[in-house]
Amino acid sequence: ALFGIVGFFLLRRIGRNYQQKRMSDQSITLDAMWLMFGVVQSITLAFEGWAWIFTGLAAFLAYKLVVKAGFTVLFRTDLRDTEAPLLLLLRVFSLGHRSERLFGSISKLWLRAGSIGLIAGPDLVTTTVEPHEFLDFMGGHLSRQFVQGESDLNERLNRIDIQPDPDGRFRVNEFFCHADTWQMTMQRLARMSNVVLMDLRSFSETNQGCFYELEQLLAAIPLERVMFVIDDTTDQSFLERTFKILWQNIPEDSPNHRLSLSELRLIKISSQSAGEIQKLLQTVFAVQP
Repeated sequence: ALFGIVGFFLLRRIGRNYQQKRMSDQSITLDAMWLMFGVVQSITLAFEGWAWIFTGLAAFLAYKLVVKAGFTVLFRTDLRDTEAPLLLLLRVFSLGHRSERLFGSISKLWLRAGSIGLIAGPDLVTTTVEPHEFLDFMGGHLSRQFVQGESDLNERLNRIDIQPDPDGRFRVNEFFCHADTWQMTMQRLARMSNVVLMDLRSFSETNQGCFYELEQLLAAIPLERVMFVIDDTTDQSFLERTFKILWQNIPEDSPNHRLSLSELRLIKISSQSAGEIQKLLQTVFAVQP
């Protein structure tokens, strides 16, 4: 019970430090690994004398000092002055683990260059959950993470996190939405993003939400900033018919009004191999201004 109480307050402090950008999600993971390794090793050394039990904590402190000194040398300039791009990731929510794998492959490199925006879903919950969100969930306050309306969305977009963490890594900006807020959230995020990547694997007639997103992208976002990922599970004949229907209804003030369907950028991924992911990332990095 005592350790549980101490642990609770330590988690609260970690959550606050994360929100104040004093640490990144990756640094929290690495710190936990180093601390666990040091404590486990100190247990075996304790048989040589009781004072050896503190060697794990001493080793962890040394690790933190080295990391602090290392980043001080590496980042002599203020990273907050960096102009970083925002990548919006849209997807078919029925992808499950395939969505998680693709997100992991992309974010591993992209988050070193810019931030990612996405509408939260259960397919990526274990990959993108942040410390303060976890604490809200444990405390029964997860509902306050959801977009409540237009004014709430405006406030969240005004404070969207596009600044790097102390280790130079950017963050994933999740937007938890109800059925009556996800459409306007998608529209606003698409307009403010430098690149939009939409995962259309497993796309079929059952994905009406994707139909709306495609319509909004063609109507408002220049195609030079939009890419679509497909594979053998994509109903390509239905996708082609969908694009043709949407193309006929593009408003005259759309940046794509004078373009043709051939301008669409479809990237096929068969196995999510390293080569395919590298090709996809090269295309993504080439698109962002």
